[in-house]
Amino acid sequence: MSMPNNDFLEKASLLSSNPLFVDLDQEELYRLAAATNPLRLNGKQVVFNQGDPGDEMFLIASGSVKVSVLIAEDEEVTLRELETGEAFGEIALFDSRERTAKVTTLEPTTLLGIKRPDFLRFLTTHPNVAIQLLTTLSRRLRSINDLVIDTLSFNIGSRLAETLHKISRVYGRHTPKGVRIDTQFSDRELGEIAGVPSEVVAAQLRHWRNEGILTIAHGYITIIKPDELRHLVH
Repeated sequence: MSMPNNDFLEKASLLSSNPLFVDLDQEELYRLAAATNPLRLNGKQVVFNQGDPGDEMFLIASGSVKVSVLIAEDEEVTLRELETGEAFGEIALFDSRERTAKVTTLEPTTLLGIKRPDFLRFLTTHPNVAIQLLTTLSRRLRSINDLVIDTLSFNIGSRLAETLHKISRVYGRHTPKGVRIDTQFSDRELGEIAGVPSEVVAAQLRHWRNEGILTIAHGYITIIKPDELRHLVH
């Protein structure tokens, strides 16, 4: 191999800073660097959308990006922000299916792309990279699952609190014990209004009952602490 130029050396240096490729020697880094393609983007520009076909992974040469997922029609959750030296889009290299998340630049950003065929050829001769990649993806999957569970739990409580607040304004009656909703609503009906499963509604109502926020008697809900319930609405 001829003497690499500065641009080539910068690519190899960037690759070596990533945990996936930290164990590669210089020749291996040069070989992988030769397979990369630079991509320069403006700030707040979409790299790819959730659901787009995927056949390329990216390393951030400069700048930063935001990784997010759409969990409802108009509800986007940020999973993480990545900076120079970090990689994303690796999952598509294995199954060549649609992207599982959306990636948007946070500022002017330069990426190095590695196409699936080139990377798979590289993995066949570098099993240590494949092992490190699986470890990285497993760790990332666990953190994403935890975040999504926390986010969904937060949204469910907020949605149901908003539903009860709106219902109480229409059907509520002030009593010495609190605001009594004078119309019976089943868990299924509340779930349909709030957009959450009825089983989750039942569990959340039990939690609020144990917290002393409301009571339920003969199918009628009395909100004991309306201000506290209203504070749960976001």
